[in-house]
Amino acid sequence: MKKLLFFTIFTSLFSGATNAQVIISQYYEGTGTNKWIELTNLGTSAVNTASPRLKLGLWAVSGSAGNINISGPASQLVDLNVVIPAKGSVLIGNPANGNEVPYLSSASAVQTSSQVINFNGNDGIALLDNDNNILDAFGTGINAVDRSYYRNLSV
Repeated sequence: MKKLLFFTIFTSLFSGATNAQVIISQYYEGTGTNKWIELTNLGTSAVNTASPRLKLGLWAVSGSAGNINISGPASQLVDLNVVIPAKGSVLIGNPANGNEVPYLSSASAVQTSSQVINFNGNDGIALLDNDNNILDAFGTGINAVDRSYYRNLSV
């Protein structure tokens, strides 16, 4: 019963293609500009996000009250231009990240975006293909203000 409950909660937080090679594996929404998205490559070969083109999209809502809802077109997009090693992860951060989490300084991000990595708790975030189809998304139905979520890859 516990495993079923965990799986139900997990799938409501992270939705999208379950067999995708690249997934959103962590969402960090801290105070101010301390924000991160971790992307993980589940595949056995490196993925260059520039080809095929992958993007991050933001569905921004005014204020931080309420729950995340991803619908309609993204309000902000950023083209990703990183190589994610096989079975590896990369961080996409806000360029103004501080020292809220010591190991997550802006220097550890492989790419930054002040437009997309600028969510505030009720803004949706999704990994998109070149045609803006959602490959993976985070947070539908929750309020994530000042929270961090990570995907348990062993479930």
